[in-house]
Amino acid sequence: MSTEDRASYAAFDIDRMGNIGGLREALNSALGEIRERKRDGALFYVAARIAYELNDLSKSEQLVRLLLSLEPEHLNGWLLFAKIYYRRGDMARSNYAVDMIEEIYPALSELNLRHGFKRPSTEEADNGSDAIWKDSNFETETYADICVDQGYLNKALMIYSELSLANPEKSELSRKIAELKAKMVKHG
Repeated sequence: MSTEDRASYAAFDIDRMGNIGGLREALNSALGEIRERKRDGALFYVAARIAYELNDLSKSEQLVRLLLSLEPEHLNGWLLFAKIYYRRGDMARSNYAVDMIEEIYPALSELNLRHGFKRPSTEEADNGSDAIWKDSNFETETYADICVDQGYLNKALMIYSELSLANPEKSELSRKIAELKAKMVKHG
């Protein structure tokens, strides 16, 4: 199949493909885009995240390392780096990633990302559990602001919306949601 015959996908499209259940197809599309021409951090991140979801830690690690070499301040990349090594039981590398997150984005140190860090039990490691990360309250307004800056608009909208439901008195969140929706329609 020639390059002209193959559909070209943006990271957003690939992410959507993965979200509706086509993880393997989404990963293959992302890798195809990367092989063809694109040195786009968003593509590397989406591919790394999907590989992680497919429990292909080696591929995920390889892609996240490429991402971080392209974009050394990519918050979601460092978070995924930490999760990969946490799942592998390599607390030194996982903690290194958390250090990098807090160094790059000092405002996130308030989240105390290490509060639940412990070596995963054998059972957690065997079944690929991310329970520690799911329990962390990482989805704050600061994190959503960073997601907007890095172009992860859907993630930011989800966080702002959840925070707005929990804190209806914060009119700033309503303003951010409206601005973000307008931006998404404009770029849609």
